[in-house]
Amino acid sequence: MIVKGNVYKISGNYAHVKTPRPKACESCSNYAICSGKDVDMKVLNSIGAKIGDTVEVEISEDKRVMYIMAYIFLIPIALIFIGYGLYTISVLGLLALMPMIAAYIIGLYLLNKKFNLKSEIIRITDDDSVECNKD
Repeated sequence: MIVKGNVYKISGNYAHVKTPRPKACESCSNYAICSGKDVDMKVLNSIGAKIGDTVEVEISEDKRVMYIMAYIFLIPIALIFIGYGLYTISVLGLLALMPMIAAYIIGLYLLNKKFNLKSEIIRITDDDSVECNKD
């Protein structure tokens, strides 16, 4: 996918770019949570864009995203069922759930630190309007 955005910060070889939400987000059931806010991305700046430039960013499709989404959303549901099962055995059985919850939270922290979508600035444009295109 290629999106247009504005560079607002430079950090070494990376640029921080603000882009509008893609049109596909409008049909999402959680759209009200985001309320159409701009997306902030940290992307590879191999062409030397500067602050204030309007750029095109290519976001590569990554198959790992589906596994990460499954981890984020399905593990808590599994923990709820495990907790219910432990509760029906004994109220003290819920104490066994605490290390599982701690492991899940640590996993989320590690994912946040290590996972990055592969995105890169491919072109600096003269057009100041920002938009999203699906390629």
